[in-house]
Amino acid sequence: MKKIAFSLLFILISLNFSAQSADEEVGGYINDNSFFSLNEKYPVLKNKIQSPMLKALSEALLYSLFNHPEQAVASIDVLVRDYQEEMGFDNVKNMLAWQNNILFRMGEYCQAAERANSFLEQVAPHLDAETLDQVRSINRYYNSMCGQKKSELIRPDKDCEIPIYTKVIDLKNFRKGHLLYVPVTIGEKEERFILDTGCPGGVFLSEEYADNLGVKITMDSLRVSGMGGTGWGKMGVLDSLSIGNMTFRNIVATVTPSDPAIDPILKINAVLGSDIMKLAGEVQIYPKDKKIIFPVKKTPLPATGQNLMITGDDLFSVKVYSDKQPLIMHFDTGDSSAGLHYDYYKKHEEYIKKEGKKTTFMTGGFGGVKENEYYILPSFPLRIGDKNFVMKDINVGIDPITIIAGRDGSLGMSFIDLFDKITISFDQMFVEVE
Repeated sequence: MKKIAFSLLFILISLNFSAQSADEEVGGYINDNSFFSLNEKYPVLKNKIQSPMLKALSEALLYSLFNHPEQAVASIDVLVRDYQEEMGFDNVKNMLAWQNNILFRMGEYCQAAERANSFLEQVAPHLDAETLDQVRSINRYYNSMCGQKKSELIRPDKDCEIPIYTKVIDLKNFRKGHLLYVPVTIGEKEERFILDTGCPGGVFLSEEYADNLGVKITMDSLRVSGMGGTGWGKMGVLDSLSIGNMTFRNIVATVTPSDPAIDPILKINAVLGSDIMKLAGEVQIYPKDKKIIFPVKKTPLPATGQNLMITGDDLFSVKVYSDKQPLIMHFDTGDSSAGLHYDYYKKHEEYIKKEGKKTTFMTGGFGGVKENEYYILPSFPLRIGDKNFVMKDINVGIDPITIIAGRDGSLGMSFIDLFDKITISFDQMFVEVE
């Protein structure tokens, strides 16, 4: 017998499966977090799987990871209903937590809250104090939004084209790079927001900005994570904003107070998160032409297949190749540069120490700033889809705290700027570059 061990923020799965060839192969993909391989191979293997539970689990994972939220919710219902005893209490608890997160991101706030509250009533006596506090905190988050209208994107039957602006980060002792801004109109006033695939939800606003824009606060004690650590903020709803010819309404807003550590260095007032991009279905970035297009006619899936997935923390990971080795990279247009993380460093420590140059610089974001040691690799060849490219002077984190769980690194603006056009399809789940 072997075991499946699977984790994505809310999930920790540990289940037995039969030593059948298809079951072993599928279980191996899950155990290794090789979800792109599972996605590619599952259509061939699904009719050969002997374990009904393993088949149900695979489908629940694939629907969740590759942005089919309605099917994900339904498949988790089947998984929990039919295989509770096989899965065990902890696995059922974690699968339902993930399902509630998906429901919340769909705008089904009350359904997420009701399911979460009902489950909490049943399991509270069986949870330790720390876990119980975490579950109650998440439930308060869901309950605070119950009764609010779900986010929607209203657009005409034609492309939305907008200009983009960049702001160079050239601060002493900080990692160099730049941020991508887009024009946003709220009321009669135009603002500039960072366009950030690495920001889950609708918008991320400073407290001052949120007050000026009329955000309705629904929760005044929300734990928020950022590049600099964690802290406390608020959650609310912004009535609407316009971007080009599109109107984004009923927007979930994360509101953060002034941060004395980062504000004097680089104050971030407004970030446009991934919700609008998922609702639009596709974003095309033209770095050299300084524009973005949200097309009406979507780009078909390329022959190289899906290389983008949405993980349990509601962030996007993209598959690239270093030689023939697949790497899973955090895809983050809000990252001013790009880098490799601690896990990659540990696997290739000898090579990195030989070829890289050791340095120290500051990084920061919400939660503060910190100084870490890095190696800089002068050249790092990669491939995405069928396109080869080279990252110059890529930094490699050598401190475990620089890791983003489950990713080998992060691709930000240093990656985006290499190309004439980057297509990000949230409908088909791929990134294509030209």
